[in-house]
Amino acid sequence: MGAIRKIKPETEAAIVADYVAGMRSGELSAKYGINRKTVTIVVKRCGAAVRDQRSASGRPVVDPMSYAPDVLRLRDLGWSQSKIGKEVGICQSTISRVLIQSGRRTRLPVLEGGKHGSWKGGRVKTGEGYIGVRITHDDMMASMIVRSGYVLEHRLVMARSLGRPLLATESVHHINGDRTDNRLENLQLRQGKHGKGTVMCCADCGSRRIVHRELDD
Repeated sequence: MGAIRKIKPETEAAIVADYVAGMRSGELSAKYGINRKTVTIVVKRCGAAVRDQRSASGRPVVDPMSYAPDVLRLRDLGWSQSKIGKEVGICQSTISRVLIQSGRRTRLPVLEGGKHGSWKGGRVKTGEGYIGVRITHDDMMASMIVRSGYVLEHRLVMARSLGRPLLATESVHHINGDRTDNRLENLQLRQGKHGKGTVMCCADCGSRRIVHRELDD
């Protein structure tokens, strides 16, 4: 940091006199061609009391941490920074400073499932006519979540029955053709993609009860 420029004693006396008379540091800075910090240094050096800092609007600058009790209380209730700001009457940057200085995260943790404010039951119908369901990211089947954030229900039902996530090479077919009928008895596990409007069955008897069977030694 550079040295403070030398100011004549008579100029210092004039600065202090104007400051004590009520002039703000910004006004003194413009009048004497010095910066505000120099004004404060001169005032302190001459033994005068330094007033509380003031913002550009002339209002006293308040320590952000004075809002900490209200900010932290509302944050613990799950309120967003925007909502806290409207309630307490402070800007978001002040709230962020309070959270950071208090060792808190500035972003709320992501709530999943019924804990999320926008939760609508966790079921949607896709454009292809399938049912998508929400599962949490700590679910055993979380690797099956697609880009939309959902898992296709027919694949999830099959995976639950097998006790493992399905492989990308595995597909699940609806026996009766109804893509919303995700009863386990209406589903067939297959390797590779299956064509629309087709079903796996025995070529001899037509039975759809097709299962995997170990080969005899």
